[in-house]
Amino acid sequence: MKSTELQITIPKPCSQAWDSLVPAADGRHCNVCNKTVIDFTNKTDQEIKTYFSNHTGKVCGNFKVEQLDVFSKPSVSKGLSVFSVLILFLMCFTVHTQAMPISSGISRNTASYVLIEEDIDEDELVITNNDIVGDSIMLKGRVRGGNAREFVPNAKVTVDGTNIVATSDSLGRFVLKIPKTNRTYIPITLEAHGFEKQNSRLNVLARNEQSFYLPNAEDSLIRGEVIYNPSKK
Repeated sequence: MKSTELQITIPKPCSQAWDSLVPAADGRHCNVCNKTVIDFTNKTDQEIKTYFSNHTGKVCGNFKVEQLDVFSKPSVSKGLSVFSVLILFLMCFTVHTQAMPISSGISRNTASYVLIEEDIDEDELVITNNDIVGDSIMLKGRVRGGNAREFVPNAKVTVDGTNIVATSDSLGRFVLKIPKTNRTYIPITLEAHGFEKQNSRLNVLARNEQSFYLPNAEDSLIRGEVIYNPSKK
């Protein structure tokens, strides 16, 4: 049979919260629809393709929004010549370049409210968790989350690549004690129950409280009956 690319959509998303569904094999059971919702959130693109290639009939699924973005867009037709693809690329690049504003050298970190005002050295940060008396930096932060930007208690804040960890209090506040470093920014990971894990950067030079935002986990999920055109090998 002629091969086709997998395309899947959920035109009518379900309003039932994922946590309200009953755990079941391969996902969770919805008592409202009396169906098992297959959990695809931890599956790779290839695993999703394989599932739908070998499945027929209706499927209710739970996905990350970015997973559906991958499968909702048709791929470039194989009938296009290499020359045609090259021309399209050059046209898009030209339009994009002409539309780009002149950079001010300042960009915003989307995972927090920290301004990035210099080029970041992406070399791996090496910091040890030694208790260096009189030679440490105390960095303060606050974690907010959800659409209401409420304080997030018990959020775990980790300096990437180290065992330096802090936990936020009832008002979302935390303090990280790190050895002095010549780096301006250090990568951190923020985690809290009910929220999406976020990667961000902490400004080592800041002396004021730095704010960080965690989106609700449900905001990044979508579930419902899947409309799909399975890929046939």
